[in-house]
Amino acid sequence: MAPKLFVFAPAVVAKIIRRFKTLATGSEGAALVEFAIIMPFLVVMAVGIFDFGSVYVLKDHLTQAAREGARIAVSEPRDLTTASCNLGGTVYNSPCSVAAAMAAVATDLTDQNVSGCVINPAGAPAGNFTWNFTSASTGCGGNPILAIERDVQVTSGNATLLCTRVTLNYPQSWGFASVIKLLAPSANFPSSFWITASTVMPNLN
Repeated sequence: MAPKLFVFAPAVVAKIIRRFKTLATGSEGAALVEFAIIMPFLVVMAVGIFDFGSVYVLKDHLTQAAREGARIAVSEPRDLTTASCNLGGTVYNSPCSVAAAMAAVATDLTDQNVSGCVINPAGAPAGNFTWNFTSASTGCGGNPILAIERDVQVTSGNATLLCTRVTLNYPQSWGFASVIKLLAPSANFPSSFWITASTVMPNLN
């Protein structure tokens, strides 16, 4: 059976054509055109505000976690020649001061719901009393997530202070890289980037 064809009466066709002409030349049509032009700008602006707000919040969380790790490390004894530590029944291949700082950073990040990259507690010595900690979580393997430096020399006036520096690197994905193509199709922004937060405090022991 052949499919049925719907045929509009000439009067109906004429009415539809007049309606489209009205939309194209009237205020309603102008409003639709204006909305279509401005819509990409609104989308890019909204996504940009959300993304940059998320970056600011994550940076603040990372700074707080780095500060907490440094606070714990500087209050611990200077045990930099110790190769391992038994902390709470768990053996770490780093000095106790470093292991305690790492645990403080990990706990603080969890408390702030920053859990995309789980820190591997098996730190690796990187020379000059520095220990690096990585993460096996997806998208987190490009850089050391956490670096703890226990013998950083900082000059203050005529004195040289031995300090601890805790540095956090964390990946951040954003949607701006995709929506910007609505305005600039040839734009080539990375879909993710790394945010770094670092804190330096003088050693107390």
